[in-house]
Amino acid sequence: MLGGDATAPHQEYGSRQIRLAVPGAYEKPQLLPLQPPLEADSPATFTFHVNPVLHSKLDVELGEKLMVLQVSEPRAWKRWMIDSVLPEQCSGASVQADFLHSRGFIVFSSLQSDPSAELEAQSSKLGEGGILLSSLALGQEEQRLVALGEGQEVTLNVKAEMSSGDLDLRLGFDLCDGERKFLDKRKQIVSKALQQVLGLSQAPDSGQVPVVAVLGSGGGTRAMSSLYGSLAGLQELGLLDTVTYLKGVSGSTWCISTLYKDPAWSQVALQGPTERARARVCSSKMGAVSTERLQYYAQELGNLESSGHSVSLIDLWGLLIEYFLYQEENSAKLSDQQEAISQGQNPYPIYASINVHTNISGEDFAEWCEFTPHEIGFPKYGAYIPTKLFGSEFFMGRLLKLWPEPRICYLQGECRMEGWGQDMHMPGPDMGEGVVRALALPVSLGMWGSAFAASLDEIFMKTAGFSLNFLDWHRGHVNITDDCQKLQLHDPTRLRTKLFTRQGPFSQAVLDVFTSRFTAAENFNFTQGLCLHKDYVAGREFMAWKDTHPDAFPNELTPMRDCLYLVDGGFALNSPFPLSLLPQRAVDLIVSFDYSLDAPFEVLQMTEKYCRDRGIPFPRVEVLPEDLEEPRECYLFDRAEDPRSPIVLHFPLVNRTFRTHLAPGVERQTAEEKARGDFAINGSDTPYGMTNFTYEPEEFDRLVALSRYNVLNNAETVKHALRLALDRRQAGARAGG
Repeated sequence: MLGGDATAPHQEYGSRQIRLAVPGAYEKPQLLPLQPPLEADSPATFTFHVNPVLHSKLDVELGEKLMVLQVSEPRAWKRWMIDSVLPEQCSGASVQADFLHSRGFIVFSSLQSDPSAELEAQSSKLGEGGILLSSLALGQEEQRLVALGEGQEVTLNVKAEMSSGDLDLRLGFDLCDGERKFLDKRKQIVSKALQQVLGLSQAPDSGQVPVVAVLGSGGGTRAMSSLYGSLAGLQELGLLDTVTYLKGVSGSTWCISTLYKDPAWSQVALQGPTERARARVCSSKMGAVSTERLQYYAQELGNLESSGHSVSLIDLWGLLIEYFLYQEENSAKLSDQQEAISQGQNPYPIYASINVHTNISGEDFAEWCEFTPHEIGFPKYGAYIPTKLFGSEFFMGRLLKLWPEPRICYLQGECRMEGWGQDMHMPGPDMGEGVVRALALPVSLGMWGSAFAASLDEIFMKTAGFSLNFLDWHRGHVNITDDCQKLQLHDPTRLRTKLFTRQGPFSQAVLDVFTSRFTAAENFNFTQGLCLHKDYVAGREFMAWKDTHPDAFPNELTPMRDCLYLVDGGFALNSPFPLSLLPQRAVDLIVSFDYSLDAPFEVLQMTEKYCRDRGIPFPRVEVLPEDLEEPRECYLFDRAEDPRSPIVLHFPLVNRTFRTHLAPGVERQTAEEKARGDFAINGSDTPYGMTNFTYEPEEFDRLVALSRYNVLNNAETVKHALRLALDRRQAGARAGG
């Protein structure tokens, strides 16, 4: 740490100040007034953290602030400038400082007094100088005289030290301790459930238990309501206890995060949670914009800002979602869900988001970020922090400033993109309902589901089915200046030298208009300052082989950026498949519930391409033309010749045999029964559009009953998939794999 003070004659209308900056440091430039501190016993401290390999220097700049007064007259404004009367030299001023050069980074700090209230000011630079950091001896306090030009100088007492201690984040691609302990306990429950469901003579050994992951897609209230029905169907068949992971994006996370408020939710009938969800979905949203509620929003956002968070529309949307789901304050945090998995009693919940660049579409660049009760992190980089530390400030793996963990409502905001141009609800007789529905314009909000995070280019893609190709004319181009083929023979991971040429100001303005996001959840970047291994391009998650992909430019990668921009995973892929394909999780069977509107196989086809680009084993997705016209309720995809490839069981949301059947094998008889099953789940006439937050009670009941029925009606297919997964595990165990 660094401490110091500055002395100079105190002036009433102006002051001189020292500006301290370390290029490449975590902290922004700091100002040090040259006047006696107001509290000599407790001076303020400046701190800089910097990677020593950058060979940075401490920049010192002397500036003078001139106060400008404005005098109001009846007909005009006059500006009066009062120049400060200060000595021309500050050689008598001194700054005492320490310079902490830590293992992995340097911490620099110096002291200033609390700035007093300022008039409108104009500043001018009087001189500048600096200290090269590499010239400082470690562990020794030194006095340095810094010449600032034209006879100006300042004395600094500096000290450099190496940091010590372990990192505050986890680097590695293995599962965290908490997840591994959960798996040990969950395997016992899954083993017994498999014995019962499949009618086995004995329970499989723990090493032969297949890993099953249930995935819920995005889709707003449609997805949330449907997932209650899908899980209820699994529970009735005794299959819920065979599930190891429960993952979701967007609307599915609303259902999952609500269920995990109860530590024993999967061990009791889901009728109670479904009825509570029904009460919320079918109630008026008018209270969300009541005077009392608006005051609550203002207070909560103020508290959030005072705790160090950057407040945006996304946070307001999170509070609205809190009202939609609970109609009261929900104090729960994600780390609280550790209780719900402490004994392996429920599947392990994983919530998905993606980190994006503000001017690149999610389909072109997205880094998957997983949120679990134990950790939050990027599988791509192998960088994870404890969930309780999300929102705190990190640099080079060290915790610099601790902030409170955000409430879960700030992670839940969502409004899916598929609803553009469909089912748009504008203010009507119920003004509160209209305002809320108008807020639901599908520009997406939130972190697990992100509103206002779409760009115009992405909106065109979602509504018209094509991107704005003319934007390619305005993008910069990349030239390969050397092929380095000879060098790559000795070092296959060596990147080719590339020259990126930007287009002119007009083209940049066009790109800004059409590709910039309206907003995104801006968070402290806990990977900031981490250094990538020189062979990072060999990682399958990196797309450096694409010349124009950001992965091909090391200085464009996330550890080089100040902030994370976390948005709804649906901007890249509307289901969390990438988090189920990590080799460390070794998932054998993926049960995919796809609640997308009018796109029953798009998620699978995009996942297949995602895997093909990265060399990840995945079954081929082959569907017949008649399946595109009228999809079935369930599809099984398997790549038997490659045991590394997961088995995929895919449930698109369709109303096929439910239309004519009350239950599996039980046909509808009466006109009332037939009418209850005759409704549109897709298309422009459906009441289940992505922007509709409120259903009629009958609409909610039918949607939940449909998704439950589709699982029950395909019970044998699910059991067959489980047998395949179990056989594969047992064969691998026998082969020693």
